[in-house]
Amino acid sequence: MLLGLTQRDPDEKALSAIEIELHRRLFWSIYVLDRMMASSLGMSPALTDNNVDVPLPGLTLEEFASADRVYYTMILQTSRHVIQLRRLEDRILQRIHLDTASPHTNRPTLLKDIRADIENWYSHGCLISPMEPDNVPIHNSITWLGARYYFLLILLYYPTHFNSSEPIISQTELLRFTQKHLQLTSALFQQNQLPLNKITLFRLFPVGVVILYSFINWGTESMPFPARNEISTLLTILDAFSENWKHAHHAADIYRQFLAIIDAAPDLGALRFPQPFVTTPLEGGQGTNRGGLRSLFTNLLTLMQDALGKSSCYRIPNPAEESVVSSLEMTLVPQEPLFNPMPSNDFPTAYNAGTGGNEVPMVDYEFRSLELDFT
Repeated sequence: MLLGLTQRDPDEKALSAIEIELHRRLFWSIYVLDRMMASSLGMSPALTDNNVDVPLPGLTLEEFASADRVYYTMILQTSRHVIQLRRLEDRILQRIHLDTASPHTNRPTLLKDIRADIENWYSHGCLISPMEPDNVPIHNSITWLGARYYFLLILLYYPTHFNSSEPIISQTELLRFTQKHLQLTSALFQQNQLPLNKITLFRLFPVGVVILYSFINWGTESMPFPARNEISTLLTILDAFSENWKHAHHAADIYRQFLAIIDAAPDLGALRFPQPFVTTPLEGGQGTNRGGLRSLFTNLLTLMQDALGKSSCYRIPNPAEESVVSSLEMTLVPQEPLFNPMPSNDFPTAYNAGTGGNEVPMVDYEFRSLELDFT
């Protein structure tokens, strides 16, 4: 901000075209990194953009005249698409999670507008994604695009006070978004395209919270909890972090205990807690499961707070601390998604996501002159 990066250079006429373009790329690189960290941590961004007057990056004359113009154009399209992704994440963070002062009288309209922008972002990404399955950059792959799409939907409908009344989607639909996100993330992991870094770890926390929260509120007694395989996927990814990643392995221990509770409770619908589930123990052996869930949820929220920070907006009220958990419950409301980028029963794996069964080399994360993608 002090360097004036958010504004056009007042002496722009005295600068060369390359210098002007590099100024723009520097700002948008900082913007993308800042918004990526903010959405991963669930905190306000450090770089304010209220009065930004910097055009999006473009091609220099040298790049346009180069024999590699097609390559530079593809990188430019991808970078602009990633910038739009970070803008969407920032909008959701600011309007859904961090804005506690404004009245929510227009909540359905706001959610509908943001959802439409998410669908448009995904559709545009499909158009610029190369058709050839080989050597596709990670930010151009359908798998990465789908994973980011479903993460946006998770953030949009995350169980916050903003989404606590008159739910737009059902608890089942939110859980389905989480399942698809983890299935696509698993495909990236199997293709060696999922970096095991802080961003990946931080984003797994709200995803895991939604799964555990959904299990606590699962009210279909005749059906088993459908996300057991996704919990195993989450556990596999967390276990892949090296031993010095303490938060990852503590989270893995929590989900390992969670799996044990699921496997030990055939009648999962009886574990639903529509009221404060710390006051009335269940009858028989299920009381142990209830107490175990309370402990797991407390431990997960505490661990997430330690990893993301006490100010993270992803820390939802703990049923063990709240007098009424139903204030955040999402009533089952049948509703089909506006747009489904992946068939419900056809999720990509390392063998059907365009890899032909061959292992894809580790993605190259070296930042080049026009690449503003990061991760």
